[in-house]
Amino acid sequence: MAVSGSGPKRPNPYALEAQPDSKIARNDDSESEDVSESGETPMQKAIRQELTPFLRRKDLALNAPEYEDLMNLWTSMAEGSVTALEPDDAKDVFNDLLGAHEYPLLVATFNRYHHLLEAASLGNLDAPPHRRSLELCLPTDWKPDLPELTQALNQMNVDCVRVRPRYPQDPVGLATCLCVATLLNSGASELHLQGHLSAIQPIVSAIPVSALRTIALSQAPLIGPPTEAEITGHRRILKALAHCPTLEHLHLGYSELLDMHAIVGNYATQGGPQLKAITLGYH
Repeated sequence: MAVSGSGPKRPNPYALEAQPDSKIARNDDSESEDVSESGETPMQKAIRQELTPFLRRKDLALNAPEYEDLMNLWTSMAEGSVTALEPDDAKDVFNDLLGAHEYPLLVATFNRYHHLLEAASLGNLDAPPHRRSLELCLPTDWKPDLPELTQALNQMNVDCVRVRPRYPQDPVGLATCLCVATLLNSGASELHLQGHLSAIQPIVSAIPVSALRTIALSQAPLIGPPTEAEITGHRRILKALAHCPTLEHLHLGYSELLDMHAIVGNYATQGGPQLKAITLGYH
């Protein structure tokens, strides 16, 4: 993106320019005038009104590349081209906002993005219903403000949660595991877990009272066979699933979990789920 000039510039949520320093320079009071509404579509007006309060903050905790990615996403939403985005573009923005503890902005961005995708899917009778998906890929030592984070996650109505380690050799951290438990408690019905989970108990405790219908357990990619820690954690989850009556589909991402077939096969006899499908393979 082009570097902004030195003179006063009116903020434009649809084409904001990243600054070259490590933190984005925020608009001062002289630059916080309203954008002219001349030529705006109703969608552009709504998005400008939603985004402007965040852009006027001087303490937004995003670096220059993260801020530029955020602006690109909001620009695509304003222009009505969100369906043309690569899914990873939005995933990266959501994780940037989580990592920067920008929870209200995360909620606004996530909900607006999925609202537009939901609206687009309604026009395609052949498409399955849109599911609001959140992929968590955060550092092991990520330490969010848990009360604020919990409040934000409860406002996002996430259907599908995907979890993978930030780096293949690292475990999924405690805070991410707590996020998973919160999202299960909030009604998420699909869960994809990859790699070693460093804090399995919050997830195990949330499963029996969740509305979980689909779960996939996979090893971390590109580092050879699954570790013993991965296998042990996933086996604990398989045992907890015996007490999740809503479960319909179980996917096992590696063969080392096949020795759990006796437990899985007895789910129904234990008053647990009536599985419709069990699948195996890299996921």
